[in-house]
Amino acid sequence: MDYTTRMLSSPPKDPNSAVLIDADRPPRSISWLEYASLTKRVAVGLRDIGLVEGDTVGLLSVNEIHYYVLGDGVIAAGATFCPLPTTPLDQAGLFIEAAQVNWLFVSPEFLTEILLAAPNWKIDKTRILVFDPPGGMTPYSGRLPRFSSLLSADESRWKNPYQGKDPKKLIAVRSFGSGTSGNIKAIDISQAAQLARLDAPLFAPDPRDTAWLQNIGLSHVSSLNMCQQACAGRLPMALTSVTDAPTFLDRIQAGSISQIQLSPAMMESMTETITSGLRSKDCLKSLSTVLVGGTFSRKVSVEEFMALLPSYTRVRTGYGSTEAGIVSMTPIDTPWELGFCGVLTPKVELKIIDIDTGKPLSIHDPGEICVRTPEMMSGYCNNPTATAATFLPDDDGKGPWLRTGDKGYIDPSNNQLVLHARYIELIKIGKETILPVDVDEVLMTHPSLKRAAVTSVVARDDELDLEIIAYVIRKEGASLTAQEVVDFAATKLPKHCVPIGGVIFTDDFPRSFAGKVQRRNLIHCPVLEGSARQLSISKTPVDKSSFGNFH
Repeated sequence: MDYTTRMLSSPPKDPNSAVLIDADRPPRSISWLEYASLTKRVAVGLRDIGLVEGDTVGLLSVNEIHYYVLGDGVIAAGATFCPLPTTPLDQAGLFIEAAQVNWLFVSPEFLTEILLAAPNWKIDKTRILVFDPPGGMTPYSGRLPRFSSLLSADESRWKNPYQGKDPKKLIAVRSFGSGTSGNIKAIDISQAAQLARLDAPLFAPDPRDTAWLQNIGLSHVSSLNMCQQACAGRLPMALTSVTDAPTFLDRIQAGSISQIQLSPAMMESMTETITSGLRSKDCLKSLSTVLVGGTFSRKVSVEEFMALLPSYTRVRTGYGSTEAGIVSMTPIDTPWELGFCGVLTPKVELKIIDIDTGKPLSIHDPGEICVRTPEMMSGYCNNPTATAATFLPDDDGKGPWLRTGDKGYIDPSNNQLVLHARYIELIKIGKETILPVDVDEVLMTHPSLKRAAVTSVVARDDELDLEIIAYVIRKEGASLTAQEVVDFAATKLPKHCVPIGGVIFTDDFPRSFAGKVQRRNLIHCPVLEGSARQLSISKTPVDKSSFGNFH
């Protein structure tokens, strides 16, 4: 079955009920019957203005309930949909070029900047349209062609372009990864892979379930998957563009939301908002499931957040990527064991290899995680070199393996996945290998530090070696010197982990559109007063028995 046939034949029990809800402008919503009709009308309208099979249509927009109406309409027209990140907007041209976008929809708030930059891109300016969904936040009154005009097309003229075609060879979505590798690569996800992601049994029904609330950008693969599950008759999706914790908590309470997904940073902000008295923990009473993921979570942060939740709320995590799909999830009926990323999801095969030799290891030994799953990507768009480097050869006739670039293993005590770090982020100092996230977590135990992220600089006395440098954000009103950070670290960490390369006070970290800290770009952080480089330890570290993971 092709993707479009599946989506247009999967109504909820009540097809008149809302599947997409605007949490910022209630009671604005889209029912399943409206979704199915709109999808066909968009497809017909796109063909009428010249779209042909094989084209790629990009969308630059904030979260909006018509976002994947356009997306699924593009697919229903025989084309590929490309949800484009809106941050950083000045890199939009790089994303457009990588994905070979030849039609572009832009929401009004981004239109001026995009039109100014468009002459530098490989895209026909006549194929730039305004994304102006009915009832949207920003009206448009200009002369450019627009999304709303597609909605007047006759849906009875729609014909499925995929009859008799292999869904494994049809690209449904061209998306992007988290951005930690530094290179922009567009990821081709076939209709077969998208259907496998749609069918993944990730969540158990709960009698309290009402809707899923998402504030993560809709260009992110997790938002894509949850929106498409909603349109396929699963739990309705409520969308919001708010990014501050107090307003997000208000949205949860106002909508009696039952399921949410949080980045660790948002989780910590929500905890701070409640413990400071700015909002009540009653805002969380409707929640049945909270999914925390996207990057590493601090143990203390998770415990503090869980203490605010009702006893019946499940907190879960998982591991996956745009390239691989969902690889592991906390078991539905098992509490999240901190430090673990859950068990492998059905149909996922896992292999661990030595990063240097490529030879297979025991799945219980740390090494590079490789997976084979129906959810994994077809490859990188127009990038055969990157595609070849990412896949291991088919060694048993069952298909190639995807190299994730992540270090981990399966713990034999509970068969759950343990994730260490991305190999490209590991720091080698002398003969020691350092996991930056472990140093981050220790630094953030200082009572005056809100955030910390470490990377490396060339050692002052050996140009072939490295030293740790820490970029830190102080809590409001905190008074802390760079030397005090080093001395604190020296009481908690082995010498090679102490940030003697420098302590840079800053007010924010560079992040990918998925919210992950981009360590390679920390050098561009604003440098605040009190920062210092080339420091020395002035206190004697405590006994190494307290170093935990740093033996």
